[in-house]
Amino acid sequence: SSGYWWLSPTPDIPSIGFGNTAPRVVLWAHLNHRASNKEFVIFNTHIDHRCTNAMVELCRRKFAAFAEEYPSLFLIGDLNFNETDPNYALLVTDGWSDSHRGTHQADSSTFSHNRPNIPSGRIDHILYRSKEFLPKTWSRLLPHASKERISDHDPVHVEFQVE
Repeated sequence: SSGYWWLSPTPDIPSIGFGNTAPRVVLWAHLNHRASNKEFVIFNTHIDHRCTNAMVELCRRKFAAFAEEYPSLFLIGDLNFNETDPNYALLVTDGWSDSHRGTHQADSSTFSHNRPNIPSGRIDHILYRSKEFLPKTWSRLLPHASKERISDHDPVHVEFQVE
């Protein structure tokens, strides 16, 4: 199964409304790891830097319902906050772990610009809530030196091992 919700005060209706200027959505899919037959749900989103608090609060409520039914959850995307932000702490309090911390990698910025009112550092994340899937490696996917960047963010790649 799969689905989505809008990051707005009316999550079931295509809309904006938390202060963002473009529509934002969370996409989710319920998947099965074939080799182990373990189920998980993965969420992908792009939190707007203008209204992270409201968007994260909505996500936390939605994630809680999934956590009651599924033992393993993954959240991936441009969350537009780093580990010093209170929203990061809220997600950790809710049981989310940072795949970056689990692999003991050096801290790496994923956003390549220094702009006012936009957080810097590692703002693109792969978070997980699971005792069945544990991060083994974490890395940024960097462009070749000879090629032009296609984004102001570096993609993140994580390999998980199944327990």
